[in-house]
Amino acid sequence: MQILLAVGTETHGSVLHPAGHAGVVGLKPTVGLTSRSGVIGGSHNRDSVGSFARNVKDAALLLDALWGGVVDENDPYAFTFLMFELGLNADNNMDAKV
Repeated sequence: MQILLAVGTETHGSVLHPAGHAGVVGLKPTVGLTSRSGVIGGSHNRDSVGSFARNVKDAALLLDALWGGVVDENDPYAFTFLMFELGLNADNNMDAKV
């Protein structure tokens, strides 16, 4: 039996190393992209929930489903990630991008 998709948490190589040994694709997202609700954390500024799959397309689809376009309001790093992506500073003003 082969597993099509799997989810794992990454702090320091916990997605990428097993994926490399198993010959599958492992995607470690930017901290804050996926919700860490319910994850027993090892490092608040490095933990993230990533995806495993047999190919890049499936891993990307799973990661997209994990993200879901929703920011976890209970995770301060998710909020920081969103502000960075939108180009907002601490006062919710647009920063000039160079």
